[in-house]
Parts: sequence; C-alpha cells; structure tokens
Amino acid sequence: MTRPEHIAPPELYYNEVEAKKYTQNTRVIHIQRKITKRAIELLALPKNKPLLLLDIGCGSGLSGQELRKMRHVEWIGLDISASMLAIAKERDVGGDLCRSDLGEGIPFRPNTIDGAISISTVQWLFNADFKDAQPFQRLKLFFQTLNHCLRRGGRAVIQFYPENGHQLEEMQRCATQAGFGGGLLCDYPNSTRQKKWYFVLFAGTAKIDPIAMPQALMAGEDQNDSDTDSSDDSDEEEEEEESGDGMILDSNSDDEDESDAEGPIEKKKTSVIQSNVQFEWKREKRSQRDRRKKQKNLKQKVMEQKERQQRQGKDVRRNTKYTGRKRKSGW
Repeated sequence: MTRPEHIAPPELYYNEVEAKKYTQNTRVIHIQRKITKRAIELLALPKNKPLLLLDIGCGSGLSGQELRKMRHVEWIGLDISASMLAIAKERDVGGDLCRSDLGEGIPFRPNTIDGAISISTVQWLFNADFKDAQPFQRLKLFFQTLNHCLRRGGRAVIQFYPENGHQLEEMQRCATQAGFGGGLLCDYPNSTRQKKWYFVLFAGTAKIDPIAMPQALMAGEDQNDSDTDSSDDSDEEEEEEESGDGMILDSNSDDEDESDAEGPIEKKKTSVIQSNVQFEWKREKRSQRDRRKKQKNLKQKVMEQKERQQRQGKDVRRNTKYTGRKRKSGW
C-alpha cells in the first residue's frame, strides 16, 4: 500500500481526523508500545538516576506513555503535527511538548539531553515536501544537532522503516559525518511481520565497539511477546500496511517464518552491524575511482580536440603534464 509520507507532508497528513484515527486504533497502540519498550531497552539507561530524554516525533504521545512509567525520567516530545500535539495535550501524557520540524534541527543547548528515541519518524525526512527542500541536507542537519544536544556517552535509538537500501546508506553516512558511533540493528531479520530496523547511536564516540552494541532479537526469543503476537499476527500485519509502517527491504515466505519460529533454535545470536569505518573507507575508494575516471575522460577529450584543431591548421598550445586537468576553483 502507499506509504503515508508519499501522500502528503506530516503536518498535513496527520490532520484532526487522521490523528484521532491513529491514536484510537488498538493495533497501532500495541505496535507502538512494543517498539517503544524495545527502544528503551536499547538505550540501556542507568536505574534510579534522574534523566532527561527526548522523544523525536512523539505524535499523540503513544510512545511517551511508556516513558512516563519510568519515574526517574523526564521527557520532551517533538513533533511537527499540531493536531497530534493537541491530542497528546488532551490525553495528558506527562511530557513537555514542542512543535518542531526535525529537518530544521533540534533546538536544544549542548550536552542537555541524556538520551533520545524516535519511533517511525525519520523516514519522513527523505521527502522534498516544499520547493527548496533538500532531503540530504535536512537529514544531515538533524543528526548534527542531535549529536550536539546529547551528552557525551548518551545514546539515541532511532526506529524507522526504510523504503530501500539507499535510505539506509544515506542515514549511515549522515550519522557518521555528525560524529556518531554505533551501528544498524535488525530485530527478527528472517521474519516478514516482526522485522524492525533500529539505529543505535553513541554520542561522542567516533569508533564502533562491537561489544557495546546490543544483540538483535532472533526468531524464538522473547517468548512472552511472541505468544501474545501470534494470535494477532494478521491484525498487526494489516495495521502496518495501513499505517505505512510495514515496509521492509526483503521478505521470505510465511512457511519459512513459521518453521523458524517452531523448530529448534540453535543459531548464534548475531546483530546486523555495519561498520562506520568500513563504510567510510569504501565510500572514499569509490569517490577516488570516480574522480580518476572523470579526469581521464576529460584529458582524452581535450587531447582529441587539440588534435582536431591541429589538423585544421590552427595554432594550438603544446601538451604538458597539466593538459586536461581541472583548474582549482577560485575564492
């Protein structure tokens, strides 16, 4: 089905009607609660210590209700939809609510936030909703300001539904350039219904420590959740399609998913972590190769043009080692 971000900008799509429909849907509430609990678990927050958390794309406060259960935590919610924030205010979700466009950055002072979560929000930044919008620049500014406001060692867990592999690479590159460490985590990678993507980011840490990265959930783990989800699998899948949250990169058959869940599990726990260092190295090699190829084609084109002018009897400068090289830009 059509993803919501392809229909209209979030501030227009989530009007009063859609905001109420989204908040009152029991399946949406169940999915949001489950994902938020997982994001809080990945934050690895210290116990009994006063903390200030950020809920990026808080919407009507479905994720904020889980944050409210932790008595030692205060939280701030950001969202661009005025209708969503109005419903959150009516429901008294317990946090401070602010209307903010994530593509314009997060407006907080440095080292003021202990941790941040984002549930099904960041994929909206890939859309050019107005004339001068540049999705890459908006995404880059979002990660830069997020790293700026997080305290050193703080974590940010971003759950999102990528449309394709290009979006994964763009998010990885922007997070790396902003100074984040961490990596990509995929829960239930072999399941068509429960697969979820998370970016687990470490502020102030440019290198990845695989030991510090949490483990991904595999089929057969977390029996309590799997038992409760088994009776509502069809409902959950239907809701994810309706809300645009069920888009995945690849899929397997339902038979394979059921056999993995019912059969004996002897697979090693593995996490889908893409190294920032390796990614940057490959990107740099690719850009160097492209520059050499472009320079070679340019030099060959210049040489052919000079030979053609010589055959026409025109005065042509002699060839040097600088022939065909691109001039440096001026001030």
